[in-house]
Amino acid sequence: MDIENLKLVISTLNELGANTKESFIWWLVLTNGATYLFGFIWSGIALYVIKLGYRLITSYMNAEKIMASAGISSYFTPNELKKVCKTLELHYKDTHI
Repeated sequence: MDIENLKLVISTLNELGANTKESFIWWLVLTNGATYLFGFIWSGIALYVIKLGYRLITSYMNAEKIMASAGISSYFTPNELKKVCKTLELHYKDTHI
């Protein structure tokens, strides 16, 4: 819709009265509202997925730091995990692992 058509619609609405303006506004909301609503919903979902990915990456990086400081190259075996937990319990008695 170009500016001339929009001016024509607005002037027509001004001539018809308040009830017509309200009806036009509700028509705009009902015809375009769902698009914006779904846009906001999908934006929220996208932000949540990005936040979840960020948490996953940071937790993986923290696990990599722990593994590197424990001298483990690929993954924790059950015995290595017990050893790390004992070391952490020894140094951090207030926390529960």
